[in-house]
Amino acid sequence: MRNLIVGIICLISFLLSSALIMVEKSTHARYLNNIEDIGSNMQKFYVQKTNVKHAQEISFFETLVDTYDASIIRTDRVFNEDRIVIYKSGIFSNAYINMLKIKLEMDSGDTIISDDAFLATFKTNDKDQSGRIKDFLNDTPLILQSLKRLYSENALTPGGEYSLIVDRSDSEIIIDMLSDFYSISKVELLTPTTGFENDIGGAFYLIIFFSIIL
Repeated sequence: MRNLIVGIICLISFLLSSALIMVEKSTHARYLNNIEDIGSNMQKFYVQKTNVKHAQEISFFETLVDTYDASIIRTDRVFNEDRIVIYKSGIFSNAYINMLKIKLEMDSGDTIISDDAFLATFKTNDKDQSGRIKDFLNDTPLILQSLKRLYSENALTPGGEYSLIVDRSDSEIIIDMLSDFYSISKVELLTPTTGFENDIGGAFYLIIFFSIIL
């Protein structure tokens, strides 16, 4: 009987530790997947199909940055060398970059993002990598760069998932402008087309369950 009790306790301890690891992994993955969120007003929008060209999109985004101090970041998940790499590529305001530098936890290097410099959570062996973002579990490859660099380095067309960071008072105006620019309705613009969520609910309830047992 004593051995049985010890075995049960060991099993519960193992399951509890596994659940805690799951929560930590999910929380960290969620942080990296939303690394562009600096705590200000952020609005996701989605573009399924568009005839907009690279130069047109970049020019329009630059106008939004100059006029409204907005930042627009595109998210891509690209299968590269047997793994999925998350690309966060944007047109950034100076104020946004300053706030992002405060949020980012760096392993090494500088927090420089420009058309000639980018950040990543891993060593890319690219001379333009200015710094390495800390990835505690070393399992979420991510590149943070300019939108111009994304289009120059990858065969991607405008479209997909974007994040708009701007003062709340200007958000609705810009959404209307984006709807006109891409020639799609606001409903379509704000409707998610793909999801990439890391659900921690199951692990959370597993922890509660075993905590009660203990």
